[in-house]
Amino acid sequence: MNQSFRATRRAARPLGVTALAAATLASASVARAQDGIDRVLSVADVIDSEQCAVVRIGFNMPVNMVSSFPLDTGDELRIRVKSAPGSVPPSAMQTRESLHPPSSTLASITGIAYEGDRPEGPTLDISFRRPVFFHVGQGADFRSIIVAISDHADTACTPDFRPIASAPIAANGAVAPPQPRNAAGELPLPLRAADPNASAQSVSRLQDARTALTGKDYPRAIQLLTAVVEGPESALTPEALELLGLARERNGQLAHAKAEYEEFLRRYPKGDAADRVRQRLAGVLAVGSAPKPELRRPGQPATPQQPRVAWEFGGSVSEYFLYDDGYHRTDDITSGHTITDNQVNQDQLLTTVDGIATARGPGYVARGRVSATFTDDMLAGAKNQGTVSALYIEAMDTRQHVFGRFGRQTRSTGGVLGRFDGGLFSLKVAPEVKFEVAGGYPVDSSKVLHVDTSRPFVATSLALGRFRKAWDADIYFVRQNNHNLIDREAIGGELRYLDSSRSVFASIDYDVHFKRVNLALLNATTTFKDRTSVSVAVDYRQSPLLTSNNALIGQTLTNIVDLEPIYGADGIYQLAADRSATSKSVTVSVAHPFNEKFSFNADATVSNIGPTPASGGVAAGPSTGTEEYLSAQLIGSGLLKSGDLGIVGFRFANTGASYRYILDLNTRYPISRALRVNPRLILSYRDNKVTPGTEFSTKPSIRVNYYFRKHYQIELESGGEWTVDRSQVSHDTTLGYYLNMGFRADF
Repeated sequence: MNQSFRATRRAARPLGVTALAAATLASASVARAQDGIDRVLSVADVIDSEQCAVVRIGFNMPVNMVSSFPLDTGDELRIRVKSAPGSVPPSAMQTRESLHPPSSTLASITGIAYEGDRPEGPTLDISFRRPVFFHVGQGADFRSIIVAISDHADTACTPDFRPIASAPIAANGAVAPPQPRNAAGELPLPLRAADPNASAQSVSRLQDARTALTGKDYPRAIQLLTAVVEGPESALTPEALELLGLARERNGQLAHAKAEYEEFLRRYPKGDAADRVRQRLAGVLAVGSAPKPELRRPGQPATPQQPRVAWEFGGSVSEYFLYDDGYHRTDDITSGHTITDNQVNQDQLLTTVDGIATARGPGYVARGRVSATFTDDMLAGAKNQGTVSALYIEAMDTRQHVFGRFGRQTRSTGGVLGRFDGGLFSLKVAPEVKFEVAGGYPVDSSKVLHVDTSRPFVATSLALGRFRKAWDADIYFVRQNNHNLIDREAIGGELRYLDSSRSVFASIDYDVHFKRVNLALLNATTTFKDRTSVSVAVDYRQSPLLTSNNALIGQTLTNIVDLEPIYGADGIYQLAADRSATSKSVTVSVAHPFNEKFSFNADATVSNIGPTPASGGVAAGPSTGTEEYLSAQLIGSGLLKSGDLGIVGFRFANTGASYRYILDLNTRYPISRALRVNPRLILSYRDNKVTPGTEFSTKPSIRVNYYFRKHYQIELESGGEWTVDRSQVSHDTTLGYYLNMGFRADF
């Protein structure tokens, strides 16, 4: 279901399940992030090879893969993820949304869905048309999850963890080619580490050749691969020679392809690669034995060959009806009076369109995307609302490694903190160095349909790596104005480490104008041999992130220009600093798979938001004190039949205002491959600290999904809520129900 559905429902029904989880238990709630990111998923792309397909699923913010289940095989894969603490508003992570599955017969993906309100935490669900074998990995950019898919266990492949920057559409989701496992099940690349004869130049040429092959720039690929093959013999040579034959075959040079394949078999007659090459050679010989086309007559001009451009179109269209009705009763103990209220909170029709068009030609790849919604609000006095999350065109020269994008887009690196209207340009200036510049105007909400030019920014950055097989980094400088004032002026960077069992993501942003650390993040994960993973996340930041626009918080004026005559520039900067509290949090997560059927997850978070002083007519803000959040989930899969799921979750929150206990029972049962039901029950109890009082609530719900004709889905969800809130002065009872139904079509 589209993300906007959940966002709309939260706004209309604040006592709903997702709002409850976001308000009481999401550790990210201690640090309000920039609101420019209101969609979690970015785009999905795939690259096929002979043995496997590698799918990259992009995110609009830094994410860390916590665990995946089942371990190796199945017709459905669940990947638990976490965003960097405070990198997005907590409401954004609590949404549900989906991506159009990339077209691949080998991958056979029927659905990609993100569910942020699951009891075990935000989860990425991937559905397959048939049982497959898979291997899941953290994307090297820490803004993607990589899944390698194959049909057989002995040909299972692992993702190539090279930086995504080397891929054809680097900023939007193309992936590195898949690499088969060796006999030990290990990733054979980067080969330079295993063979000193594989020079850095050869490694770079081979990577560039893969990019050229993906972009159908066969002459460029042939040139690069020939240079590798004619260089010193190394562990790179077999792959380069095989790809050289493939490039010549796809370029129509069948005689040359035949010679390359035969040379490969002479040098390397055994192994899986040799079997693949024999099959390709047989195909070339079969084509070569076909009748030859008629020769041109003397003097007859040759028919010019037009450059081949391959077009790909994909996307989705959905429409959902959303209805929410509630009844509230207050019994005033002091007066004995009773007040009742019955109100329709939501009555809407939500239409969503997400489309991508891609053109691939000799030496270039171009893409355009639009993602938009329209809400027909049928409540009395309500206004209809449109949103635009993405509207851009982009292109990359695969020969010169030049990339550009223009339009409404989302970026969470290089000093840019979310969605903006503007442009992005990148140039690979060396094998391990890329220069990037972004500029434009921040978009605080996708509901803003015009370009707001009051806060222009320019951000420049250098992307460095990969170094020593596992390290890469970014450094940046960003300057953003707010009319004639400095809104934000910062230097910062990211440091990333990734290998087969460990990952580290660190980020810092220092505002040189306000002379404060705006944010500092550290996230580290280790996976042991039994696939137990342990993650530690440390977050320090200004909350909200420090900009001069924060001076408007608590003011009756809504424009910084109107505030300047009253306080002056220096006074506005001081007000902005006063409205930003210091937020600190530490989270420890553990995930352990017992076997193919059961796994266990647990998280513990400690957080604190400091006080803010009184100034500019705004009262001082107290510190939250130390707050604690605990959660644990037991997950079972395939208990009654393949594809079923059962989750028992428990959550506890110790905040300055109350203790909160939540029991979450969630199941999903596939009646057939096309029909799935998802009953859920949430029980919650709150014990107030400051003023005596308790609250108990129960929220049952059921969701039904029906998939038909491979690209279509019908969804029906209904649920209710019963809440009793007792205090010394009143007893409040809330009853409510909601109904959501609609369809989605992928194309």
